[in-house]
Amino acid sequence: MSADTVYQQLRGHLAYLKLTAVADQLAPALQTAERDKPGYTQFLHDLLQVEVAASEQRRLDGRMRFAKLPAHKTLEQFDFDAQPTLDRRLVEDLATLRFVEEKSNCLLIGPPGVGKTHLAIALGHRAVHAGYRVYYTTAADLVARTSRAAMDGRWANTMRFWAASAGATPPSGASASSFLYLPVAKYAVRRRPEARCRSRRGGPPAIRTCRSATWSAMPLGARRRAASRGAPSRSRASVAP
Repeated sequence: MSADTVYQQLRGHLAYLKLTAVADQLAPALQTAERDKPGYTQFLHDLLQVEVAASEQRRLDGRMRFAKLPAHKTLEQFDFDAQPTLDRRLVEDLATLRFVEEKSNCLLIGPPGVGKTHLAIALGHRAVHAGYRVYYTTAADLVARTSRAAMDGRWANTMRFWAASAGATPPSGASASSFLYLPVAKYAVRRRPEARCRSRRGGPPAIRTCRSATWSAMPLGARRRAASRGAPSRSRASVAP
C-alpha cells in the first residue's frame, strides 16, 4: 500500500471520527515530524492537543453565545478608584467563583451608575471561561418573556429554561399553571448575608453573598391576599401567567 493511499485512508478515518482539527493539521504535522523526528508518543500528543484545543474553543464559543452577555467587560477594566469604598478583596474573592461551587448567590445592590452591571458581566465572562453555563437577562426581559410564554401556551417550557439557567428543578405537570414559580425566587433570600456590605445613597454597589434559597410556590390568590395584608411574599418577583 502506497504512502498516498495510507494518507488518504487516514484522513478518511479522521473525518469518520469527526476529528476535523487533526485532519486540517495532519499534513503540516507530518512534515514537521519528518524534519524533527519526534517520538511516536510526542507526535500523537501534539496532534491530539490540536483537537482538544479546537474542541475547547468550540465549547467556549457555544457557552458565550448562550450567555448573551451584552458587552465584553472584565474585572481588570473596572475602575476601583472611582468606588474607593467598594471592598475590592470581596470582588476578587467573587472572581474565584467559589460562590458558584458553594451554590451561593451574589447580589449587587446600589443606585444607577456605580458599576453593578459591569461587575455582573465581568463575573459572567469569568464563569463562562471557567466552563460554567451563564445566561444574562434583565428583570424586564424575564417578565416580558415569561408573560409571552404564558399567553402562547409555552409556560412549562419557559419555566424549564429558567430553571436550567438558575440551576433549579422546574415544576412539572399541571402545577406550573396553578402556581407561580420563578428562578428569581432563588435570589430573594432572607438569611443573614455572609459578607458585609455598605449601601448608601450615591455610594458604591453593595455586594452580598448568601446561600441558595429553594423555589417558592404560592397560589396567585394567596399571594395577592398576603400582599393586601402587608405580609411578606415568599418571592420578590412575580409574573402572573
